Amino acid sequence: MEYDTLTAMAWARFALRDYQRSVDLAKRATQLNPRFSSTWRMLAAALAASDQVEKAVEAARHVLVIEPSFRISNLRQRFRFQYPDGVRESYELALRATGLPD
Repeated sequence: MEYDTLTAMAWARFALRDYQRSVDLAKRATQLNPRFSSTWRMLAAALAASDQVEKAVEAARHVLVIEPSFRISNLRQRFRFQYPDGVRESYELALRATGLPD
């Protein structure tokens, strides 16, 4: 399976609040393409949402190495698709828990 497919599947599991499965899928995706910042963001968010904050902070560091100008507040401009109710908020809250800049 390709890294982008795994990332999309991790998103789906995150939206269903199946955070550990999201973590597993995102980890596999980062192994296939460690330069894809979206996968690292998903991994960081899923780890934070599953109370693995130290690991989430480490994943967030990868985001900033790949994409130094990343800001949580820019996500709404970058992603114009409709999130299910509460998913965007859960994702942003989880990313904030990692210490990524707002």
